[in-house]
Amino acid sequence: MRLGRAAMLLVAIVATTHSMPGGAQSSKVRSADAATEAMDRERALWDMLKRKDFRAFDAAVDGMTFVGATGVVPQWKPGLAEAFFKTCTLAKYTLDSIQTRTRGPNLVVLSYKATVDQTCGGVKAPSPTYETAVWQRVGTEWKVLYGGSTPLAGK
Repeated sequence: MRLGRAAMLLVAIVATTHSMPGGAQSSKVRSADAATEAMDRERALWDMLKRKDFRAFDAAVDGMTFVGATGVVPQWKPGLAEAFFKTCTLAKYTLDSIQTRTRGPNLVVLSYKATVDQTCGGVKAPSPTYETAVWQRVGTEWKVLYGGSTPLAGK
């Protein structure tokens, strides 16, 4: 159960502070920028786990709701990343088939396929998985509201 939960939580979403460009840009341009920023943060989260930077990971997703095959984390709290990933090694990952949907410049829904070379406690993690994330910008700060992971059928 712990391996499954660790693999599912691996795809939780990074939310770091970062200002969006302001000015007289159109809403479409700002929405495209928002989608790019959200995906950049997603990749940064994977990098945090690869480096085993659990403190940064926890801070990035603090308060998010996560749903995966092994259950629900209704509100992410500090210390969970180390609890779930301490015995895990993420050798490499790829994110592809990326799709974004924006609702203006302040709300982004990401979906993609993640393929990982990860072991937890010496056991291979499920791969690939479909991932979903919902991000919201409040002022100049991005917050992840929701993250979800679903293993591909038959994998």
